[in-house]
Amino acid sequence: METDMATRKNIIRIVLLLVVAVGVFVLLRRAGFLGGESGKKNEKGTEMKKSDVTPVAGPPTIIYKTKADYAKLVPVGVSQDKKSIVSYPNMTDMLPNNYPKKLNKGYLFGNVSVNSGFLKLTMEEYAALKELPSPEKLFGMLVDSDPFLEIYDCGSRSEFGELEKELNQIIDSGKLSSRCNKIK
Repeated sequence: METDMATRKNIIRIVLLLVVAVGVFVLLRRAGFLGGESGKKNEKGTEMKKSDVTPVAGPPTIIYKTKADYAKLVPVGVSQDKKSIVSYPNMTDMLPNNYPKKLNKGYLFGNVSVNSGFLKLTMEEYAALKELPSPEKLFGMLVDSDPFLEIYDCGSRSEFGELEKELNQIIDSGKLSSRCNKIK
């Protein structure tokens, strides 16, 4: 019995160490310590390498273009096989500051992922619901389970001083593909 308990404790320790190691790897890779250019300039105006940037945790900076205008519709997480809803916001999450921000050249910045889809409900309609629908009902409200033409991860939001202004500068300078990780 004691051997089983000791084995379980060792397995838990190993799993925790793996989780920490993966987290550190992701932060180092996102910050460029594993190669690539950042597109940012230092105080002298010369372009910095990603290896010059200190990794910072925070929500990702996702910018994207969609096949149609879904800017006012509710984003939800869709399974990879596109057959079910795997995550969705609470009605109370539908605050104006959570709406996607319009950027230059038709790009948007918002809380989506490559596996997001959009419901036929606007954010205002969703916020007014009396109760949260089941994932099955939400799936029936799905307008598009593969809405993205392009989607980029530009690193942690905390890497930016003036987020929208700096994203527009990256877009306008044509450095989107070199500064951000193209997901689709």
